[in-house]
Amino acid sequence: MRHGESGQGGNAPERALFSAVVLQAVEDLDSTDELARWEAHEFFLQSHGGWAAMRQFYFGALGLDEGKVLEKLRPRLTPPERPERRLTFDVLFNELPKVPFSALSIAKQTRRGYTQIRGLLQTMEEKSLVVRTGRGVFCRTDSLPPPSAPVVSKPNARRIILDALRDGAKTIREIVFAIDGELDSTTVREHLKRAVEECVVDYDVPYWSLRKIAA
Repeated sequence: MRHGESGQGGNAPERALFSAVVLQAVEDLDSTDELARWEAHEFFLQSHGGWAAMRQFYFGALGLDEGKVLEKLRPRLTPPERPERRLTFDVLFNELPKVPFSALSIAKQTRRGYTQIRGLLQTMEEKSLVVRTGRGVFCRTDSLPPPSAPVVSKPNARRIILDALRDGAKTIREIVFAIDGELDSTTVREHLKRAVEECVVDYDVPYWSLRKIAA
């Protein structure tokens, strides 16, 4: 189902994450969890919208032939009714472990979609229920170490954006994914615009890239 050997790029950890998300969606087609099963079908069946854009991004990054993948999965793609049950941030918070965790690990644990979990974790961040302790790693605030213990400092926003461009040009969406949502798309765009004005970054719609002299 692949065409080419490396798809549109991403380093090994990123490709491993992309693969894990797609494989989880395949497994969720037969999940006993109604919401997980419904989201998996939306991921593969939606022709436009958020799920379709996410599928196209992952497939493109992995070099997967979308038509062949969907054809192979066709016997399993019977859209279920949309479940009424909703997962809210406060319900999810009670299920979070009291040790560091990632959005992907919680998605697997709860059998929910990765995008849904990321959104709920962002809400919990805004409410100071969880904090980031590293790239893509979270911790409940009620489980943080004592103040005297070393805490991982938050990287400079501009630096992590430029670092994300060092392996090649990217769109805003690809940059946000590469930094695991550490910054939102609006913040990323503002930093990139300033970097263009300072002749550090070039913009060739829709791709942003480091100027060779700056890399």
